[in-house]
Amino acid sequence: MTDRETESGKEKMEERAKEMRAEMLEKIEARAQAAMNDERYDRLRTQTMRRILSALLVLSALLIAVTGAMDGGWLLLNLILFGGLWFLVGKATRGFTDFPDELVDERIRSTRNKVYRYAYISVVAFLALVVVIMALGNIASLNLSLTGDQLFAGAMALFWLSIVTPAVIFAWTEPEL
Repeated sequence: MTDRETESGKEKMEERAKEMRAEMLEKIEARAQAAMNDERYDRLRTQTMRRILSALLVLSALLIAVTGAMDGGWLLLNLILFGGLWFLVGKATRGFTDFPDELVDERIRSTRNKVYRYAYISVVAFLALVVVIMALGNIASLNLSLTGDQLFAGAMALFWLSIVTPAVIFAWTEPEL
């Protein structure tokens, strides 16, 4: 292949990528417009209801760590509860934390950027607290040894918590949606 053919191939790929992005943005924009005009979940959009849902979602994420190491169907039941609450928080916030910058106004974009910053700071702080507690327990010769199932359940809870924290903080702090 010559350099000219290689450059032509790159240009075609770049053009196709731009077309695909435009198509994807159109679909997302249609979804955003539908979310903005959706009145079915207006009862969930009050600040009190969003805060209740947010608190329940965080509690459910933390319970994953507890139920993950238990026998029986508790983990599955909790994961179903978690998924349902996550869906409701998403509907209550109209999905603002998921839309690209092009589709939200400057106020939402600014708020969302702050929310992501605080969300990941809080998740890292929570993880650091767990590490400190484990280290202090080790120093004080407390028996804080964890089984593999418990460590997996804790990691799974932290994973799910890190995913939902931006939406939770957004739902908690925004006065009106």
